[in-house]
Amino acid sequence: MAVWLAAAAVLVLAGGGVVLLPRWRDRRRSTGTAWSSARAAVARAQISRDAARTDVEEAEHLLAKAERLLADGGGTGAAETAEHAARRADQLWRDA
Repeated sequence: MAVWLAAAAVLVLAGGGVVLLPRWRDRRRSTGTAWSSARAAVARAQISRDAARTDVEEAEHLLAKAERLLADGGGTGAAETAEHAARRADQLWRDA
């Protein structure tokens, strides 16, 4: 009887692993992709800042916010917020 219970427990754990492992991988991949996009947006905003002929205070604040979020890390939501702030800063410098 104990052998059957142990075998059932092993099967349940293996099934749970088969279901959960791909979800964990997808979540980690999507978080990594979001942070990669945020870093690229910050880099573009920094280039636009360096090329701008005038200072744009709002863009400076947005870029600082994005850089802080990059430094602090976090989940996908933080990465998306950093990317949005950096893109907005980039656009403000391009318009200036």
